[in-house]
Amino acid sequence: MAPNIKKVLLLRPQDVRDVIDIGTAIDLVEQGYLEATKNPIINAPRRRVHSKGNVRISNFPGGVDGLNVIGSMTRGELVSHERENQDYPQREHPVFLLWDAKAGTLDSIIIGEITEKRIGPSSIMALRTAATTGVGFRHLVRKNATTAGVFGSGGQALHKILALDNERDIHTYKVFSRSKKNREALHRHLTKAVEIAKLPPEQQKDLLQKMSGMGPEQAREMIDLAARNKRILQVGHLERFNAAILAAEPYLHSPRFVECVRLAPYRERGTDVNVVLDLMIHDIDIVQTIVGAPITSIDAIGTLVFSDEIDIANARIHFASGCVANVTASRVSVRAERKLRIFEDDAYLSLDLQQKILTLIRKRPPSDPPGPLPVTIDEQNLGQGDALKAEIESFLECIRTGRPPVVSGEAGLMALETAMRITEQVMQTLAARKTHA
Repeated sequence: MAPNIKKVLLLRPQDVRDVIDIGTAIDLVEQGYLEATKNPIINAPRRRVHSKGNVRISNFPGGVDGLNVIGSMTRGELVSHERENQDYPQREHPVFLLWDAKAGTLDSIIIGEITEKRIGPSSIMALRTAATTGVGFRHLVRKNATTAGVFGSGGQALHKILALDNERDIHTYKVFSRSKKNREALHRHLTKAVEIAKLPPEQQKDLLQKMSGMGPEQAREMIDLAARNKRILQVGHLERFNAAILAAEPYLHSPRFVECVRLAPYRERGTDVNVVLDLMIHDIDIVQTIVGAPITSIDAIGTLVFSDEIDIANARIHFASGCVANVTASRVSVRAERKLRIFEDDAYLSLDLQQKILTLIRKRPPSDPPGPLPVTIDEQNLGQGDALKAEIESFLECIRTGRPPVVSGEAGLMALETAMRITEQVMQTLAARKTHA
């Protein structure tokens, strides 16, 4: 059968630059979501492949029946992994292939970033994310909202502010960001793009912050900034508010050995951060808190499995008190598991952080009647609770009363520095193994 030859529309980078506004983008994304509920197989998750030379190809398939279009976007880029950041020395234009959703004929080939009119050169990914966020703004944000907080001031911040500005009459934006350079750049762009009150980029407020996405120097800068401005800084280690952790605290006196296992199935989202900084850091924070002694040495191993970062790691941490902690984290497991085992001279505690179960085994006191075992076993099912709500309520209470936060900036920095030591040791081991291969 001869192919059905027809004209195909070819659009180049200069043809698609600044052709859309954020309001139209939000409308289109909302339409896609609504129609996907009726035909979910028209969309699929992003897929990625990687070459040995660190070239990554990402493919995004999907369509909208109401627009009679189905297709994909493909992007190629050279990825460079530094100690703290991911960079792209070479990033090609994305390529869009669009077909008629009923006839199956190729309608258009688009090469280039589709950008928002007021922003200029940027990324279709930032526009897509902002439009998706805009759908949430449209249906979830209070109608009378006039003030908004923005966490972060990087590449997507301006897009999301434009999305919110499209949906609500916001008068003031308060930007919380660890990067002075990014804060100032966002402030300049906002002045040109949105008619609102922009607070000075150095005006700081109390902040609940996750430190795993920054380096020790940036974390120290944030701690010093909070201290100078007499502000509360609480680090977002959610596991500290886990019901099993809270129930175990009264029984923790002098740990001799601690074992932590944190396993998760592979999810492509979030793999730009290695598993030590993504998952293990939470157990590092718990261990350093309950042991309460300086680290004397660390032995760490790990490897990359599916992503460009460490996907599985194990660290054996020795403390000055004599305690040893064996910490394992994996994001390539078949099931999720978060367990903590603590051995003391006269007790053993087993914590299931996922199911919120605490099992306490202690030597039977001499005054107790004899039993089949020389120990008492107490199992507590604590209920799921809401750790995030407890964390936020604790933070707000610190602001109201001035009391120190549960997870201080110094505690967060200590966990971050340990995580960076483990990461560096694993990367050195992997580099040595590659050299000898």
